[in-house]
Amino acid sequence: MLKDPTKKPVSIIPEKPEAQGLIHFYKKDDAWHFVAEDEYEAKKDSLPQVCFATRSPIDNFSGKSWPDLNRLVRNLSPEAEGEPTYYAKYTFGTQNASDCE
Repeated sequence: MLKDPTKKPVSIIPEKPEAQGLIHFYKKDDAWHFVAEDEYEAKKDSLPQVCFATRSPIDNFSGKSWPDLNRLVRNLSPEAEGEPTYYAKYTFGTQNASDCE
Protein backbone atom coordinates (compact mmCIF):
# COMPACT_ATOMS: atom_id res chain seq x y z
CA MET A 1 0.00 0.00 0.00
CA LEU A 2 2.88 2.37 0.75
CA LYS A 3 5.02 1.34 -2.20
CA ASP A 4 5.20 3.42 -5.35
CA PRO A 5 3.10 1.46 -7.92
CA THR A 6 5.12 2.91 -10.81
CA LYS A 7 8.45 1.67 -9.45
CA LYS A 8 9.46 -1.63 -11.03
CA PRO A 9 11.69 -4.07 -9.16
CA VAL A 10 15.24 -4.37 -10.45
CA SER A 11 16.24 -7.69 -11.99
CA ILE A 12 18.96 -9.88 -10.46
CA ILE A 13 20.84 -9.71 -13.79
CA PRO A 14 23.42 -6.93 -13.38
CA GLU A 15 23.63 -6.29 -17.14
CA LYS A 16 19.83 -6.34 -17.57
CA PRO A 17 18.17 -4.50 -14.67
CA GLU A 18 14.97 -4.30 -16.72
CA ALA A 19 14.70 -8.10 -17.23
CA GLN A 20 11.35 -9.56 -16.20
CA GLY A 21 9.84 -13.01 -16.12
CA LEU A 22 11.50 -16.28 -15.25
CA ILE A 23 15.26 -15.93 -14.82
CA HIS A 24 17.48 -19.03 -14.57
CA PHE A 25 20.79 -18.60 -12.79
CA TYR A 26 23.74 -20.73 -11.72
CA LYS A 27 27.32 -20.38 -10.60
CA LYS A 28 30.20 -21.62 -12.74
CA ASP A 29 33.89 -20.99 -12.02
CA ASP A 30 32.91 -18.71 -9.10
CA ALA A 31 30.90 -16.42 -11.40
CA TRP A 32 27.11 -16.10 -11.64
CA HIS A 33 25.51 -16.73 -15.03
CA PHE A 34 21.97 -15.64 -15.87
CA VAL A 35 19.48 -16.60 -18.58
CA ALA A 36 16.57 -14.19 -18.97
CA GLU A 37 13.16 -15.42 -20.07
CA ASP A 38 13.59 -14.03 -23.58
CA GLU A 39 16.90 -15.94 -23.95
CA TYR A 40 15.69 -19.27 -22.53
CA GLU A 41 14.75 -21.06 -25.76
CA ALA A 42 18.10 -20.23 -27.37
CA LYS A 43 20.18 -21.12 -24.29
CA LYS A 44 18.24 -23.90 -22.54
CA ASP A 45 20.52 -26.65 -23.86
CA SER A 46 23.55 -24.91 -22.34
CA LEU A 47 22.06 -24.73 -18.83
CA PRO A 48 23.53 -27.10 -16.23
CA GLN A 49 21.48 -30.10 -15.11
CA VAL A 50 20.43 -28.19 -11.98
CA CYS A 51 20.09 -24.41 -11.70
CA PHE A 52 18.08 -21.83 -9.81
CA ALA A 53 15.09 -19.98 -11.27
CA THR A 54 13.07 -17.04 -10.00
CA ARG A 55 10.43 -14.60 -11.14
CA SER A 56 11.03 -12.28 -8.19
CA PRO A 57 13.83 -9.86 -7.42
CA ILE A 58 16.18 -11.05 -4.68
CA ASP A 59 17.37 -8.41 -2.23
CA ASN A 60 21.13 -8.46 -1.60
CA PHE A 61 21.58 -11.22 -4.20
CA SER A 62 25.39 -11.21 -4.10
CA GLY A 63 25.43 -11.23 -0.29
CA LYS A 64 23.35 -14.40 0.04
CA SER A 65 24.76 -17.87 0.47
CA TRP A 66 23.36 -20.44 -1.96
CA PRO A 67 23.22 -24.25 -1.90
CA ASP A 68 25.97 -26.02 -3.84
CA LEU A 69 24.36 -27.11 -7.12
CA ASN A 70 27.15 -29.59 -7.91
CA ARG A 71 26.39 -31.43 -4.67
CA LEU A 72 22.68 -31.45 -5.49
CA VAL A 73 23.40 -32.94 -8.94
CA ARG A 74 25.25 -35.86 -7.32
CA ASN A 75 22.10 -36.63 -5.30
CA LEU A 76 19.77 -36.79 -8.33
CA SER A 77 18.29 -40.05 -9.46
CA PRO A 78 19.12 -41.31 -12.98
CA GLU A 79 15.49 -40.69 -14.02
CA ALA A 80 16.07 -36.93 -13.68
CA GLU A 81 17.49 -36.60 -17.22
CA GLY A 82 15.58 -34.94 -20.05
CA GLU A 83 13.04 -32.18 -19.52
CA PRO A 84 13.59 -29.89 -16.54
CA THR A 85 12.19 -30.88 -13.19
CA TYR A 86 11.38 -27.99 -10.89
CA TYR A 87 11.46 -27.90 -7.12
CA ALA A 88 9.85 -24.83 -5.60
CA LYS A 89 10.27 -23.26 -2.21
CA TYR A 90 8.73 -19.96 -1.34
CA THR A 91 10.07 -18.06 1.63
CA PHE A 92 8.75 -14.82 2.95
CA GLY A 93 10.88 -12.57 5.09
CA THR A 94 14.59 -12.57 5.74
CA GLN A 95 15.46 -16.26 5.50
CA ASN A 96 18.76 -17.08 3.85
CA ALA A 97 18.79 -18.94 0.52
CA SER A 98 20.94 -21.64 2.14
CA ASP A 99 17.81 -22.65 4.07
CA CYS A 100 16.46 -24.08 0.79
CA GLU A 101 18.58 -27.24 0.95
